[in-house]
This record gives sequence, structure tokens and C-alpha cells, in this order.
Amino acid sequence: YTNACGTQSLRSAIESHYFNNYKIDVNPNATVIVTTGSSAGFALLFAALFNPNDHVALASSSYPCYRNVLLMFSCIPVYIPVSSRF
Repeated sequence: YTNACGTQSLRSAIESHYFNNYKIDVNPNATVIVTTGSSAGFALLFAALFNPNDHVALASSSYPCYRNVLLMFSCIPVYIPVSSRF
């Protein structure tokens, strides 16, 4: 199996990209995690941030998967209306 955070060469390439394009130093061993897609990334993030029964604010027109991942962790989505008038 490969490293669950992504191969070292891929994480190092991401580190180089961020430095070369944005002048941002990142540590590929501590701050870069490669996931199989955005939903897997959100699942990891939400698992780290939220507890069951937490109320989580979402824009009413947010990415549909946010709701599903929050429900998977027994969180309660709270929708905030948004308008195009901003």
C-alpha cells in the first residue's frame, strides 16, 4: 500500500507548485494530504472538526455533498439563505 496521505513524490510536487506559483511554504509531511476526491477530503475535514449533534451553517446553495457528509457524522445542517444581490 502507498502512504494514506499520498506518495512522497506527489506531496513534494504539490509543495513545489505552491512555492513556485504562490510563494507559500508548505511542509509536505505535515500539511499536504492527497485524497481520492473532494468528498473524501470533506469527510476527513468534517470528522476532525465536528461532533455529533453540532449545528453547522451552510449556504442555501452549497455543494450538495456537504449535507450528506454532515449527516453521516450526525451533524445538523443549518441553511443560511443567500441572494445574488450581493
